[in-house]
Amino acid sequence: MRIGIVSAFGKETKPLRSKLEEIRRESIKTYVFFLLRYGDEDVMVAKTGSGKVQGAEGARLLIERFHPGIIVNCGVAGAISPERKIGDVVISRRVIEYDTIDDNNLKDKVYYADANLFHYALQVSNETMQKRKTVAGDVLSGDRVVKEVHEREALWKRFQGECVEQEGAGVARICQLHNIPWIVIKGISDRADEHALTDFKKNVDSASKNVALVTIEIMKRVLRGHPGTNI
Repeated sequence: MRIGIVSAFGKETKPLRSKLEEIRRESIKTYVFFLLRYGDEDVMVAKTGSGKVQGAEGARLLIERFHPGIIVNCGVAGAISPERKIGDVVISRRVIEYDTIDDNNLKDKVYYADANLFHYALQVSNETMQKRKTVAGDVLSGDRVVKEVHEREALWKRFQGECVEQEGAGVARICQLHNIPWIVIKGISDRADEHALTDFKKNVDSASKNVALVTIEIMKRVLRGHPGTNI
């Protein structure tokens, strides 16, 4: 099974790419695609840039060119839940497109991760992260960087999400249109407050490394046909 991985930034893809053999890379407009190899299997990583539209188009191009069996959206996010700490890893149960949602379109703006992939990813994450914290929950997705405490608290009050990021909803929408199982895995790099940008720069490498550890283990087991994947 081919696996596609979508991330916004080079720093988010670097820990994963460093563990696999790079076969080639190509650019399409602002998107960069890395064809990697694990054993005899191909894995493609798409670096899309930030935002839902960028994530969606990157996922569409990846599907068009690579025909993956599953897609994982990897990257970093800001904490919304008061319980989340820097370095925690969040496995998406749902992705909520919070910045365009209202009572009339609630159903259309909530995306459910593939159930089998979700349970498998959570299991792998708990095993891989060991003493580090892994949690399953809702990922909020919008086009703005949340960097004000009052906005973070408002999002927590309304949605009870674990974290907030910018690409997941776009990736999820395209995957569902193409009937491709998907999951979003995010490492917490900041607390979505006035220090968000500074904390992001300080923690993006370590948070991305945590996500890469989980993603690589999922990838290895899926490609090997590990019992229990059901994907």
